Amino acid sequence: MASDCRRKPSLGSLLLFTGHVGLLVGCAAPIHSGSARGQSPQPAPLVRPNALPPSVIQAETMQGLGAPVGQPIGRTRILDSEVVPAAPTVNNPTGEVLRMSKPAGASEVLPIAASAAAAPLTQPVVRLVAYVGDTPIYDSEVRESLNQRVGEILNVPELDRPKREAEIYREELKRIIERELIITDMTVKLKKVRPDLLEQLEADAQKDADKRLMTFRKTRKIPSDDEFKKLLQSQGLTLEGMRRQMARGFMMNEYIRNLIGPRTQRISLTEIRDYYDDNPNEFATADSVVWNDLFLRWDKFASPAEARKFAAQVISRARQGEDFVAMVKQYDHGDSSFREGLGLGNKRGEIRPAEVETLVFSLKPGEVGPPVEMDGGLHIVRVVKRDYAGRKPFDVNTQKEIRNKLSGKIAEVEYRRIIQDLQTRTPIVFYPNEK
Repeated sequence: MASDCRRKPSLGSLLLFTGHVGLLVGCAAPIHSGSARGQSPQPAPLVRPNALPPSVIQAETMQGLGAPVGQPIGRTRILDSEVVPAAPTVNNPTGEVLRMSKPAGASEVLPIAASAAAAPLTQPVVRLVAYVGDTPIYDSEVRESLNQRVGEILNVPELDRPKREAEIYREELKRIIERELIITDMTVKLKKVRPDLLEQLEADAQKDADKRLMTFRKTRKIPSDDEFKKLLQSQGLTLEGMRRQMARGFMMNEYIRNLIGPRTQRISLTEIRDYYDDNPNEFATADSVVWNDLFLRWDKFASPAEARKFAAQVISRARQGEDFVAMVKQYDHGDSSFREGLGLGNKRGEIRPAEVETLVFSLKPGEVGPPVEMDGGLHIVRVVKRDYAGRKPFDVNTQKEIRNKLSGKIAEVEYRRIIQDLQTRTPIVFYPNEK
């Protein structure tokens, strides 16, 4: 049985943790059953995408999915309102045909913007919103994905929140549809040629999800599964939903990596060099420096002469290779010791105090300069890293940086191509909102 996924305790950390923010994401939700006012569910014909007449997707849905308004997406179809029963039927994994219905006593879901003060999370409604092939997508899984981004809604002015909520809903529906397109394609192909590999991938996905959930729980020192479930529930999430979201994301990523990986590995040195030559501004470097600062106050010594004598000893020890940062932590009378010995400022005009700027920019990495005397004391400086104005050299690090950029661009183009191809070959059915 499918399960659903909801929002998480720490928004920022969870989004990264689940892979929610990024190219390949998604979640799925469980099938719930119900009956009307105590009556037993009545068998009804199973809704199948292939049995539907062609139609054009509603303009709002089309805009949300990034397609031209008024144009079909390949074989994509939508059920007309008179065709869709108020409670559409779906298959239960047990073989029983269940009718979807609103739970007794359930009320309409208020948008986050209208209920943020009392409960800044939408509540899932058991409602079918789409089919991808034979895979159903429910309103609950979309809204629970939306709940993971509730911070984005609360960060906009209150009057703009309904609009932002609707935008995120469409974005998350699109993400889930793309995920299911990919997983459907993967499942069909692997079942034909390597069913054992499909089983292994599913097992690996579950192990990866369990491991990540356990790591997250331990990192945040959550004592038990029950406490973890309560914490997730308070954010509009479920443990099973999180596990499913991660597992399906894992399978999708593995499949996409195998499809796109060979192309990104064929990037040649010539392509890398061409990118370097064609984009000089990306590799321009400013005159900058990373430096250490040790400040000695006059009033901490018996006389200025004593201070100068001690400074000379520190400089000598540093030039002989002693750990300068350790000496800063031990002897500094300023605030550099709170910054791991780092001086303030990195570019010209930013160095503080300004009196040491000329000296700092004249030194090479590893060099320790003579003391710079000021009214309150004297500064001993050491340069850690020096970048000169110009252009990054075409070295191994720069080549790696360019390769990563090109790989990312190729992956994005290939991903969009794959999705567009799958959209033309896979029926996508949308259910209009019930009002």
